[in-house]
Formats: sequence, C-alpha cells, structure tokens
Amino acid sequence: MHSLLVLGTRLGSGTFGHVHQARWGSQPCAAKTFFLDKSDFHQYTIQKEIAVLQRLRHRHIIQFYRTHEEDGHIYLLMELAEKGSLCRAIAKGELAPDDWQTKMRLASEIARGLAFIHQEKVLHRDLKSANVLLTKHMEVKLADFGLAKVRSMASAASAADQSKGGGLAGTLRWIAPELLYASTKPKYSDKSDVYALGMVMWEMAANCVRPFKDQESDALVALAVHNGDRERLPENTPALYRAWVERCWHQDPEQRPDASQVVLDHDDLMDASTVDGDISTLSLSFSLTEWLQYPGTPYPSTPAQGEIAHMRRSSLKGHDGDFDDRFPPTGNGDVDGRFPPTGNGGCDDDDDVVLLYSDSYRAKNGSAAAKRGNRDAQLFLGWIFDHGRGVDRNEKNSFWWYRQAGSQGHVVAQLRVGQMYEQGRGVDASDAMAAPWYSEAAIAGNAKAQYRLAEMHAEGRGVRQDDDEAVRWYTMAAEQGQKDAQAILEIWYSLGRGVTQSDVEAVRWLTKAAEHGHAIAQSNLGMMYRQGRGVRQNDVEAGKWFMMAGEQGNDFAQNILGWMYDEGRGVEQNDIESVKWYTRAAEQGNADAQLSLGLMYSCGRGVPRDDIEAAKWYTRAAEQGNDVIQHNLAWMYAEGRGVERTGADTPKGNNKACTCGAGLRSVSSQLSLAWMYTEGQGVEPGEIKATKAYTKAAEQGIVEIQHNLAWMYAEGRGVDQNDYEAVKWYTKAAERGYAIAQNNLGWMYEHGRGVERSDVEAVKWYGRGASQQNPYAQFNLAAMHELGLAVDQDSEEALRLYKEAAEHGDPNANLHVQWLTSRDNISGQGRTDTSAIISLYLHGAERGYAAAQHTLGRMYERGRYVERDMMEARVWYSKAAAQGHTVAAIRRTALVADARQRASARRLGV
Repeated sequence: MHSLLVLGTRLGSGTFGHVHQARWGSQPCAAKTFFLDKSDFHQYTIQKEIAVLQRLRHRHIIQFYRTHEEDGHIYLLMELAEKGSLCRAIAKGELAPDDWQTKMRLASEIARGLAFIHQEKVLHRDLKSANVLLTKHMEVKLADFGLAKVRSMASAASAADQSKGGGLAGTLRWIAPELLYASTKPKYSDKSDVYALGMVMWEMAANCVRPFKDQESDALVALAVHNGDRERLPENTPALYRAWVERCWHQDPEQRPDASQVVLDHDDLMDASTVDGDISTLSLSFSLTEWLQYPGTPYPSTPAQGEIAHMRRSSLKGHDGDFDDRFPPTGNGDVDGRFPPTGNGGCDDDDDVVLLYSDSYRAKNGSAAAKRGNRDAQLFLGWIFDHGRGVDRNEKNSFWWYRQAGSQGHVVAQLRVGQMYEQGRGVDASDAMAAPWYSEAAIAGNAKAQYRLAEMHAEGRGVRQDDDEAVRWYTMAAEQGQKDAQAILEIWYSLGRGVTQSDVEAVRWLTKAAEHGHAIAQSNLGMMYRQGRGVRQNDVEAGKWFMMAGEQGNDFAQNILGWMYDEGRGVEQNDIESVKWYTRAAEQGNADAQLSLGLMYSCGRGVPRDDIEAAKWYTRAAEQGNDVIQHNLAWMYAEGRGVERTGADTPKGNNKACTCGAGLRSVSSQLSLAWMYTEGQGVEPGEIKATKAYTKAAEQGIVEIQHNLAWMYAEGRGVDQNDYEAVKWYTKAAERGYAIAQNNLGWMYEHGRGVERSDVEAVKWYGRGASQQNPYAQFNLAAMHELGLAVDQDSEEALRLYKEAAEHGDPNANLHVQWLTSRDNISGQGRTDTSAIISLYLHGAERGYAAAQHTLGRMYERGRYVERDMMEARVWYSKAAAQGHTVAAIRRTALVADARQRASARRLGV
C-alpha cells in the first residue's frame, strides 16, 4: 500500500527537522518533520508538542490532525496556513505601513488565540511573528508549540522546568524583562506571553522583524530590556495602537493586561452599539415604505452595549450556546389566513421561501401580519430585503426582520440570523453572536444549522473548540442528508479526528455524500476504490465515481480520468479520451494534468505532435513549481526518477517516459521545459532560460536536474563557467545516490576543479558510483587501481573493473581490457620496479595499444612513476585519441585549454 502522505515544498526549518506543504490523501496539510532520535529529550519534545496541540482547538490556533511515522521520520500533520508566517509578510512588505485597520485586526486575533491557550492553562513561551501563521484569507493561526508548557493550577512553572536542560525558553529579543537576569529562578506566566504580544505588535507597526536590529549582541539587548529600554514606535502609530503596545510591554507584569482584555478592548472599538442598527433611520424604498413603517409603533429594542460586552466576555470563557433573557420567549405568532403557516420554520432553502410568498401582492398583504408578529411574514420580509425583490437590497433591514422571526422560534430565520452574524452582512461579524442562533436552530433539527454549528465547534469559533461536539452535530446533519457534513465525516474518520479511525466508516459517509451529488466526495470515493481503502479495490467502480466528479468539473477527478484512459485502468485504453480529460483539468490550472498534457503533445498521443503546444503546457506547470498539488507524484517513479516508470498502477499523469523524444524523460515540467529550451523544440533555443528552469527544479531536490545544472556550470553552458557551483550541485546529487554525479564529483576531486585535489575523495566517489554499475565510475576507479593512486596498485582489480565498465557500455574500457590481457607478451612483464612498469607501458604504447598510450599520458599528467610533464602527457593523449580513445581526447583538449589560459595570463602580466 502506498503512503497517503506526500510531501511538497519545504516551508521552513527548525532545530529538529523541517516543515513541508503536504497532502494526506486528498487533504492539504502541513507536515512538521522530526528526525527519529532515541534520546529522551528528543522524544520528550515531540510528545510534549503533540500533547499541547491535542489540547488546543481554536479558530486562531493551528489545528493538529495526526502523527505519521515513515522512513526514519515522525511527521506531525497540521492545518496548512497558505500565506506562511507573519514574519514573512512583514519582511516582504505585504503589510502596508498605514494599514492600521489590518494590523489591529491581526493583533486582536493573536490576542484571541493567546487568551484561549491561557484559558487552557498553556503558556506559549516563544511568541513572535515567525510563529504566527496566516491563512489565504489573512487570518491568524498561532503555531510552533514546541516550547509551550501546561502550567499547574497553583503556580506557573519555573524557567528551569520549562526545558529539559534548564535555562530560558523562547527567543531572547521577545522574552519579558522579568525573566532576564533574575536573582531567583524566573517564572513564566501569562503576562510573559502578553509582553511577547506587544513585541509582535511592534513588529507590525515598525514593519521590522528583528527588535533592536542595530545591536548585534543579544546580551546587550537583554540588559537594555531588563533596564526598561524599548523599541520606538513609528510617529504615525495611532494613539490606541500605541497604548496597546505600551501596556503589553510594561516593565511591571502586573500592569500588563490579560490577552482577553486586549480582545475586549478591540471589540469595544468596533462600536458594538451599532450591531443591530436603528431600523427607524433606515431608508426604505419602493412602496414597501408605507407597509413597514407604523408611526407610533416602537420597534423592538436593541441590546445595550454593556449586554453585548457581557456576551463577548462569556464567549471568551466558553459560551455554551444558550440564549440569555433578552431574547423574547418563542411564540407561534399570529397566523394570517393568507399566509400558510410553516410550523416550526420547516422550510430550509431560499426556494421554499419563494414558493411560499412568490409575488409582491402576498408581500404587501402580509405586511400587516408581519407587524402583528406573524413569523412567516417576518421571514419573508427579511428575504425580500436580502435578495432585493421588489425593493432595493438592504441587508440591515433584512437582518432586522430575520431576527424578529427568529426571536419567535422560526428555525429558518434563526439559521439566517446566524449566517448574517457569521458573514457580517447587515450587522458586524461576530461568531460569538452567531453561535447561539445556530444552536437554537440546530436543536430544533435544522440540518444546515447543525452543520454550521459543527464547523464552529471544529474550529473553535464563537464556542469552545470541541471535537466531540463537532462530530455529534456533523452526524446529526449527515443523517438528515446534509452532503457537506457527510463529506466532512469521511475526512474525520480517515484521519481519526474526534472518532476512532475507520476507512470503512469513512467510505460509508463518503458514499452517502457522493450519491447526493457532492463532487469532491465522488472524487474521494473514486480514490478509495482505486486504492482499496475501506472497500475492495475496484478500478471500474473508481472510474464510475471519477466520471461523475469529472463531469461536475472536479479537476482532480478529471486528471485521474486522463490517467485511467492513458493506462487503460478500469476503462478501455483511449489516448483521445485521455487527452480530453487531461485538457479539462489542465485548463482549470491542475499542474499535474498540464505536465501530462505536455507529454501527450510531445509524443503525439491522442493529438498531432505539437512541440509549441507542449511547451505551452510545460510552461504553465513550471510556473506553479510543479509542486505535488494532487495526491502523489512520487508514486509515478519509485525508481529511475523519470527515466523508467515503475508501478503501473500509479494514478498520475506524468506516468512514463516519453520514448518519442530524447531528453523528455523528466520527473518535472521544469526539466522538460529546460530540455525544450536547450534543444529549441517548440520554443526559441536559449541556454539561459534553460538554466533558470533547471535551477528552479534543482532547488526542489530533483537529483537529475541537480546533476544537469552542475554540468552546465562545469562547462559554462547558459551560465558563466563556475567550478565551485558545479561541485556544489554535483555534491547535492551525489549525496542522494545519483551515480553519474558521484562519478563526476570524483573527477572534480581528482583534477582539483572547484575543490582541493584529493585522490582519496576521488576514489571514494568513484567507488560509490561503481557500486551502482555506472560504467564511467568503474573505468575511473579501475584507472586509480592501475596506477595505484590513493589505493594499492592492483592490475587484477583494475582488469576486473575495466571488464565491468566494458559490459556496461564504456567503449574505452574495452581498449584497456585488451591491453591488460595482452601484457604477458610484452617484455618486462613480471617486474614490479618503477623502471619496469614504465618500460612495460612504453612497449605497449609503441606497439599501438591505445590504453597504454592513455595510461602513459595519465602518468605524465599526474607525475606518477615519471617526472610530471604536460607536453609529454599531451603527446600520448593525442596518440590514444587518434585511435578512438575518447577519455584521452577529453584530457588532451583540457590540457591544451589550460596551456592557452596560462599563456594568455603571462601576456597580460598576471
């Protein structure tokens, strides 16, 4: 069974490992990698972070999914924050200097997350902008709890207890002054984290991610902070923001606010008194004005600001979703004979509302019923203002009427009020205000409200994060046929989140959602059948569900369908159908499909061969970095990395080497594109563009491209010739086991190019390449044995290696095999002194043995057994090259070039 975990781009690195963008099955995630280490401290660190993350479930805390162990690593799978860290956003100037509204919002979200973890008796102890992540919607997620500590009820843990080795935890320039130079063991507290919050707010205000950047000494910074020095805030910092920062980093911890107080201060600034607005001041258009306004009839009062603040404080302490006394008791309302009653608000969709009240005549006649408190009429008036039917669209009026109906127990209206609070339509957005409305409707059995309430419990928005409650509400909604809830339950059962992990149960819910037409569920169900997870493996059944999802426009399913028709898996092999589905997915931006479609055009499979069209699709895929965007690119190439495909059941587009175009045997769009630039296939030839494409792919860790890039630097192709860069990239590829790179790195060491000459290192790398049957490495290692360079002189071992090199295709090796097997007929054989060895090779060279001529050239070049003489080396290399010895030809050319370079230097006086 293939691993469900597929790593993509590296997002960052830390003490114990790396963080990668990744996928677990079809679920995007971030994978924090720990190198397996049996030390107690290492194990303690991992276990502690897992324990803390499992404890914390909140909208502004990065969510922990599961652990996974594979290939000597432990992976912590967590929620993916697409925009990276706040530190990165600040460093890249993504926060405008005068965008104080965004900065205040981000600060309040950091404070919300901090208030929650403090409520859970957790200290972060390393809060800084680098540990604050941002989603694609610029929402805050606190991360990196590796140094966090769960404090006891009695007192905060001492600094020495915070880390196994004792001493301060955290990053020094963000550490509170009371923890620095303390005469007794310093104690971390909530207020220590609040100080760090102030420093993060300073980072945003100053657009700088290194406090006291002009001072290099951390010790001097610590002393200054301990003595009361602080960074300066920009002059344009709003007074309120400045006050926040200065309170948070106050020298006296007791004078700092709690994180929850920072949240409340921010919320009070949002002018909570206008949450519901004054309906009497709203401008009503069309003829509905006269229907809705009744002089002398007061509108229901709005909650006072103090009441709202009370609700907010309750939400910080874990609001249980119950209404408070300010909501009127639920009543049935007056039922006007012209308005059919809906019971307890049984209609669940906007269409149901339209069917009940389909024209303005009914609306006009129903206005009196709405005034008298008929909740159905009130719901409809909310709907017409919401949708602008017969009136100007007015969300504040819509919210007001929905709330009137909801206050009387109309379930659909309660759902609408919750949605408007959550979305910030017609009222200031407030998850804490949305949750009670959702709760009331959910208890009454409304499936949509049950789903929304489950989402809030899952994310800790407006209510305390609680996986058990989330599963309970998801299940209730799913059992009523709510397809989004059914699809979510599949993910939770697959991951084992809030439930016991069960692929069988995941498939059960996935099937329900798929049968209700949920495209993502159909695609995921296809993968379950494709992989045989929770069901018996069945490509035909997989194809059926992929087809349903693909017809609905799901690009992942379309890409898989392209692969299935390409391979004939579950369907009859058909290149034309394969191209059709690859094209649909590629046009939606699916990078894997773009790469596969490029290959189809390169090979002329299912379409006329068209290098220009191929280059277009390779370019689009390359622009996305060809990251592992869908499931598992690694499945396509268990061996060979694009040279030979292994594993015929690999569900990806680029699943085999293109045999009709030499050079297009690539694991990535960058390599294919680079080849096209190099060869001028479908694009204007250009080695510089090719080098850029190779560099981008090489940085992603693809060894073939690292080797090619090294060769370009060594030869000066598309870049300035640079032996040091060549050695760097050869080393990267060689260390990952790429045989030809190991040979070339050995050659660089032997000849001292880009690195200090070392026969020992040369033999080491030649040996690694030779062990992988690389013929060039076998030849070079044989030559080292033949001359006794860094190894004992051993003609028998040299002969063995030359024979292996010849068998694996090195043409020069045959010349050396002929020579070594014929030496018995040369006078002087059997003697081991230096003069005898030289005599032996001179006799062989004079009799026309190209191998002997090459070896003599090598002796003179290296000064082995003879005095070093480059002119004599060139003579013998030239004689061997004339007989077809290509290695000798290369060395002769290199020596000529070196001689010209030295002569030019002498003319210039260098």
